[in-house]
Amino acid sequence: MSTIRTIIQKHWSVAMLALIIGLICVLPFLYFSGAIGDNYKGFFLAGSYDEEFYWGIVDQVRDGKSVDGNPYIYEQRDSGANFRYHPIEYVLGQVEQFASIDSFAVTTKFLFPAILAIAVYFLFIVLGLSRMGAVVGATIVLLGNELAPLAIGQIFKTVTLSGGPHSFLYYVRPVNPAVSAILFFGLLALFYRLFSEPSRGRAILLGAGVGLMTYIYFFYWNYLTILLGLIIILSICFKLWKLFRLTLLALLVDLLVSSPYLFKILHTFLNPSLDQTTMAKNFISTHHFIIEKMIIAPLLLLGILWFIDWYRNNTLVANPEKKPLIFVGLLLVTGLIASNQQVITGIEIQQFHYHFSTNIPAFLITMSLIFGLFLTRLPKKWQITLASLVVFIFVAHASLIQTYSYGYNFQETLDNQRYIPAFNWLNENTNNEDVVFTQVRLSGLLPIYTHNYVYGALWASAFPVPQERLEHNYFTNIAFANVTGSLAPDYFYDPINRNALGQYIFEGQYWRATCGSFGCFPDETLDNLILKYKQFLKQPISLNLKKYRADYVLWDLRKDKDWKLDQYKFLEKVFTGDEVSIYRVR
Repeated sequence: MSTIRTIIQKHWSVAMLALIIGLICVLPFLYFSGAIGDNYKGFFLAGSYDEEFYWGIVDQVRDGKSVDGNPYIYEQRDSGANFRYHPIEYVLGQVEQFASIDSFAVTTKFLFPAILAIAVYFLFIVLGLSRMGAVVGATIVLLGNELAPLAIGQIFKTVTLSGGPHSFLYYVRPVNPAVSAILFFGLLALFYRLFSEPSRGRAILLGAGVGLMTYIYFFYWNYLTILLGLIIILSICFKLWKLFRLTLLALLVDLLVSSPYLFKILHTFLNPSLDQTTMAKNFISTHHFIIEKMIIAPLLLLGILWFIDWYRNNTLVANPEKKPLIFVGLLLVTGLIASNQQVITGIEIQQFHYHFSTNIPAFLITMSLIFGLFLTRLPKKWQITLASLVVFIFVAHASLIQTYSYGYNFQETLDNQRYIPAFNWLNENTNNEDVVFTQVRLSGLLPIYTHNYVYGALWASAFPVPQERLEHNYFTNIAFANVTGSLAPDYFYDPINRNALGQYIFEGQYWRATCGSFGCFPDETLDNLILKYKQFLKQPISLNLKKYRADYVLWDLRKDKDWKLDQYKFLEKVFTGDEVSIYRVR
């Protein structure tokens, strides 16, 4: 008990840091419900990239469905071929049973960033920074993702609230990275402890932790496994045989723990009937080299510092004071390798995951460490002044991002409150396995607020779904919007519609990574889809809809005026309110 009291007394500043970062992250969401008063019906403010995807998986756990299943499409709910695992979503779904989805989502936006602040703070303490340096470092890492690219024009727009990022701060995004990053930064601290003071217990614990990351976030696992390999190479080069043996042990434990996951991926790729898996759809054949300026620049800086130290003292590895700089150098080199493994393998898979999740953090950790070491050379008064200034800049910029993102997402979320009565009706009057057909915009929301499946959704293709089914879903949606065969060529070739089609049918990432946008697939592919759509229209819309299970249709009369569902005799209106109607499919 006295030890805990001593730690709290010594590190009280981290509690203040956690509180500040947690409040910056959560305040827009807390403020929203109060700002709209009685208009708030339970539709919470979101706005982080792909946030609805994660909450859809979490909510299906609360509804008693499989966490590994497709939360959107009934027929593919248990395909069994998905390469993803969702242990974090499973735990969150179990906890969510004790709260409403909106209150639970808002709570996590404070809780997990606050815990992240503590994890990153102690990473810097382990790296040898003072408490002041650790506070500054944690602030930079958690609030600096949007500042890291040093895009002056974008920073100016953010500061003047004239066009900042449309998405809230990076670590507000649920699951990845809000929760998984806690484990990632914790493992980095354990990495450094093994690197600086090798022991068998640390090696086994680290190997098990890295192996478990395969089931949480593939890109963290891949990055950390490469880091293990680099430490092994370094230990051989400098004849650090104890470090070599124990890091090799950690790598073996890592591969042992992750092997079920790796074999599942191998089975998926070797099985011709499972060629619609997400990872396979995102493979890009290329050997091109990706230059990451936030990896190259700090590596050059560290290289200069290392060379000067080696030239003067020849104690680069032997001197314990230099180990933190060597370690962050390894983090940067790991990011460079992870981002360019396609140079050797010929296969690139969603490099932007490394960019945001590992490379920007490695850059921020490196610069924070160098800054923290620089602080120690200054008089105490200057240390406090400079540290306070840096913290103020990052806190102010992050607050402005939150402010602009709040304003950007406010009106749409206010309007979305009118869906809640319809969602409540579905929860009270339908079964868990009933399928609701609705517009693409709403299809991603229903699995969060109701227990229903949907006919199709933008994120459905993140799971193994045949392309024919994705095409059918898209065709059915635009057919309800009265896109006729004669209008189809102009509709499909419209740049906005083409982009949306590419993201919906082809899962988006392949073409975006290959040629720069969701819709940059060949015209021949688009022409073929137009022919398929014209063939699709030869069947009555009722038969097309009933090709797959559809129990209800939800219509937003305000935004989807072209639908005109009252003309269809196979639909029976069962609910209407706030310009939203629900029809039973007969």
